Amino acid sequence: MASAWIRTITNTTPLTIRIIQSDPMMHPTIEQSHNVRIVEQNVQNPHGGVQVQSGQTIEVAPGGSLTASWFAIPWQGYGQLIVESSNNKRVMLTTGPKNGSDYLIVNNTINESLRIGAQHGWQNLELSVNINDSGEPVFVPGNLQDFGFLQKALVDLGIWLLKTLLGQNAKAEFIAEEADSSEP
Repeated sequence: MASAWIRTITNTTPLTIRIIQSDPMMHPTIEQSHNVRIVEQNVQNPHGGVQVQSGQTIEVAPGGSLTASWFAIPWQGYGQLIVESSNNKRVMLTTGPKNGSDYLIVNNTINESLRIGAQHGWQNLELSVNINDSGEPVFVPGNLQDFGFLQKALVDLGIWLLKTLLGQNAKAEFIAEEADSSEP
């Protein structure tokens, strides 16, 4: 599964933008900001690693910007990212699969112009978000990180261990395949 991560948000419009991310596990952490407020925390211009909880509102005022980490666009069925502007434009975003690839989904429609990665690959696409004059987000693809075999094997091992600890029947196929290939 490929993942989409927002690294920066820039608002050059005269509109105030409200962003609400409801991923239950990945919570945005704001590293630096200008003209930004976390509404429920009453924190103005957060910086230095302020975490935004699921469902909390980030306001980006006119001329505002932020840099963040862990700012996931949630996987379809596991949350959503809502972008609203003060002129009542509203966009709902998730990510999901189609024909072997993962894409950005905008208002429940797959955006085939923004491919995140291979459906069963281990890729992360970093995005910058610019707000257009209509108050809608425009996504600019940045770095694409592709996991190699060793990284994927470590993730698979971690998942297997978690399932085993939870008492589920899990198979570590990659370990069995490796053992089979090492036999003379």
